[in-house]
Amino acid sequence: MKRNKETKKDLSRRDFIKTAAVGAGATALAGLGAKEAKAISPAQVPQWDYEADVVVVGYGGGGAGAAMEAHDYGAQVLILEKMPKGLEGGNTSVSGGGAVDPYDKVKAIDHIYALCMGDTPNPTTPIDLVASFVSTIDGVHQYIRDLGGEWNPTTFIHDYSHFFNTEPSVAGSGSRHQSGLDRYFYQGGGAELFKLLAGQVEKRGVEVMYGTPAKELIQDPQTREILGVKAVTSAQKTINIKARRGVVMTIGGYENSPELQSSFFNPGVRVYPAGTPGNTGDGILMVQQVGAVLWHMAAVEWSGLGIVIPSKLLTQPVGSDCSVGVSLGTGSSYILVNKYGKRFTNIALKLSHTKRLALTGFSDYLYFDGQSDDPASKSEYTNYPFYIIFDESHRSKRRVGGSAFKGLYSWSADNTAEIANGLITKADTIADLAAKMGIDAAGLSDTITRYNAYCTGGSDPEFGTPAAYLKAIETPPYYAAEMCHRYLNTQGGPKRNGKAQVVDKDDNPIPRLYAAGEFGSVYGAIYQGSGNVAEAIMVGRLAGRNAAAEEPWS
Repeated sequence: MKRNKETKKDLSRRDFIKTAAVGAGATALAGLGAKEAKAISPAQVPQWDYEADVVVVGYGGGGAGAAMEAHDYGAQVLILEKMPKGLEGGNTSVSGGGAVDPYDKVKAIDHIYALCMGDTPNPTTPIDLVASFVSTIDGVHQYIRDLGGEWNPTTFIHDYSHFFNTEPSVAGSGSRHQSGLDRYFYQGGGAELFKLLAGQVEKRGVEVMYGTPAKELIQDPQTREILGVKAVTSAQKTINIKARRGVVMTIGGYENSPELQSSFFNPGVRVYPAGTPGNTGDGILMVQQVGAVLWHMAAVEWSGLGIVIPSKLLTQPVGSDCSVGVSLGTGSSYILVNKYGKRFTNIALKLSHTKRLALTGFSDYLYFDGQSDDPASKSEYTNYPFYIIFDESHRSKRRVGGSAFKGLYSWSADNTAEIANGLITKADTIADLAAKMGIDAAGLSDTITRYNAYCTGGSDPEFGTPAAYLKAIETPPYYAAEMCHRYLNTQGGPKRNGKAQVVDKDDNPIPRLYAAGEFGSVYGAIYQGSGNVAEAIMVGRLAGRNAAAEEPWS
């Protein structure tokens, strides 16, 4: 819905963009001015076990960017990382390694503001913060090149190009769209990109404490200043770390927190992380305790469908189950059904990024039958849980699942290991398979009979599945696995201003507290593909630089 025509009292978005594109950079990149040191009563100061100028909480792309920049601006830096060594890197390290970079700030501001519902009466992100954000991420690809990294030559592919007009093709970069953004992909993907960043952190001599999750922010009750962090080491010892200048939180989202998921999104539906299992929303609870206001908590970035891997099957303990993606494609004999044995969607509408939420397929997966005035209403998610059903033909020619975060689980090539460990259930008949899975046997039998007839006829009158996907399920034995929904990441967290400062409900900065990355991302509604990596690194740099510029409190 378009907003009403602006009056003289309204700020013209286009006028703002034209001026902000020029001026926002200085505002966004300027360090905080020196602050008068506050006198802290000894009674308010715990016994410090460690200390640094800047403490960075979380070691992914945002944490690496913050640590490097704070160090380069003269600060002593300490990084606290929840995951054990080898599993650090957050979602940056398992991303595709893509990063957007504005080639036209005016268009980029307009575009990202539109993704933040700027054309509605209730934008999720103020336009001045969008402008600061665009200026902050400007130059990310050159920054990585300056560190010694290389990007693959790429054609810009816009996730939402059908929303915009296109410009003439630019030689060497393919078609550019009205987004004002180019997209670059790092050679080797996110794993190699984080390897580059981690190498630069190590080169600077920054200490990283692995297996040391932060638990609480230490705050002066009078001044509200953040003085440090309480954490727990891998030896289960509680420690207090003094942050003389500031704390930067790059701690990720809540992808792996069932409680927070149910509070903010899809109550009653468990969604599993496609990335790091370490993102359990710890930081969200921490910043609430010190007065931060939260934003964008319902903004999530979906991944494809998956299968849950119980913790007992992982190569090392991470405190929770994980998940792997499921390969769904053409020319193979499988269907998706609910507990009633019924198909419920066109399987060609694979769920991946947020753009899929605009399509009809997603409502099929999470349809809730909750008509209070209908006696037949079951008050349930009709199609949750759901299952993949396939036959021997599919089993023998296609690996059903993929790999979990950093190899915590690797699916076997022929699916036999998963039959042995129980991830896949096997039966000689459809009736036996339904009984083992707890699926309605009559419903499943009827569904497969009708589906096979559709395959013979070459069309699916129920859901419009393309003919290329229609292959009969007819070769025993038969197989099933319960499936799950997956997040790439969540975007919510503490609201931050254009200097990466965490703010309270009145937009007042909480002194000495900064945030970056998906922990309070600028993206409050529709995600821009490859947007989080640029945000993590460059807003992380901004946060680290400004934290380093703080006057030490002691």
